[in-house]
Amino acid sequence: MNLNAKALTRSFATLCGVGVCGLTVVPALSGVGNEFRFLSQIPPGYSVSLPGALAGFFYGFGIGFACGGFFYWLFRAYQQLLVVRLRVLFGQRPEEHSSSDRDLQKASQLWGERAQERQEKNMPTLAWTDSPLVNQLYIHPTISGVAEDNWLTWAAKKYFPQPVQRALSICCGDGCLERHALTINIAQYFDAFDASPGAIQIARKKAEETGIAHRVRYVVADSNHCHLEPQCYEAAFSAMALHHIKELEHALEQIRRSLKPGSLFILNEFVGPDQFQWTATQVRLANELLQRIPERYRKSLRTGALKNQVLQPTRAQMTAGDPTESIRSSEILPLVSQVFEIVERVDYGGTILNLVLEEIAGNFQWTSEDIAILQMLFDAERQLLRDKVIPSDFTLIIARRPA
Repeated sequence: MNLNAKALTRSFATLCGVGVCGLTVVPALSGVGNEFRFLSQIPPGYSVSLPGALAGFFYGFGIGFACGGFFYWLFRAYQQLLVVRLRVLFGQRPEEHSSSDRDLQKASQLWGERAQERQEKNMPTLAWTDSPLVNQLYIHPTISGVAEDNWLTWAAKKYFPQPVQRALSICCGDGCLERHALTINIAQYFDAFDASPGAIQIARKKAEETGIAHRVRYVVADSNHCHLEPQCYEAAFSAMALHHIKELEHALEQIRRSLKPGSLFILNEFVGPDQFQWTATQVRLANELLQRIPERYRKSLRTGALKNQVLQPTRAQMTAGDPTESIRSSEILPLVSQVFEIVERVDYGGTILNLVLEEIAGNFQWTSEDIAILQMLFDAERQLLRDKVIPSDFTLIIARRPA
């Protein structure tokens, strides 16, 4: 599924190592052979000189060691330049790769930890999109018109009357999307990948537990640099993944080429400001709505402190937390439109609700009072969207690879 410049470099280093060993051993053996060929010509009656044989061996070994050391030094001196050239060949920017590697390693570890946290039954609901109430009372009705049908169920009913043979899941995390998609019969088989080994491990375990391991193949791969097989899939899915990808052009082109002509790419995405650099209007409106919520609902489930204000994080804070978070989110829509044909787009807001409900979404339960407060928030955002005071930060896109 991917071609890694580092792996190719290691393979080249191995071949060089074999060559160095050859340069060391062959001359040594040659020295011994020459000594014995010389001894075989000694007339009868003369004794064989063991010191002479040893001298020949060490003479050859010394020449081999010197040659091997020279080539090893030469390879080490050239290695960094070779790695840079390989990275350029496979679409990696050498001037950014070191920091990108560190960012990806940090983010991958974070995603693995989050995937593990989601397995805990008592994990608090922090994000607005994770709240069952918000989903059934606002997001689902906005997308599908039915409280019980989420975006994937809606897409299955509308665009997949028959299951496709094989589908792709991009940045799959703990595998929730594939498990649900296979349950509702979107595809016969799935290939799925994620940059986090921890998340992939959980996804594989869950697939085993739910009896679908024979229908889904999980691979650890980085969307920024992986290369997908051409025209291999009849559908591709991405759930809140593209806004974590820095090399969007590369990723989208790989997704396009991996799809068969006419196949669908369905993405549920955050397309708001890069690195959560909210507009002044967003912050002002979010704070106005926040103050309309009673204090007992504004206790942060992350820190325990009272949430009195919505603050815009700095870029430094975002990078320190998750360097990939919404790294180029504002560019997703125009880039997708350049690569794919947009069949349908359903905006479902979140421009204000995301900010207001962050860290407090889990405080709302299925009571009439709680629902009334949430409904007040929903109505306020809907009106702002209708009046075009704010754009939608979250959207569902049905895209098609051109024939």
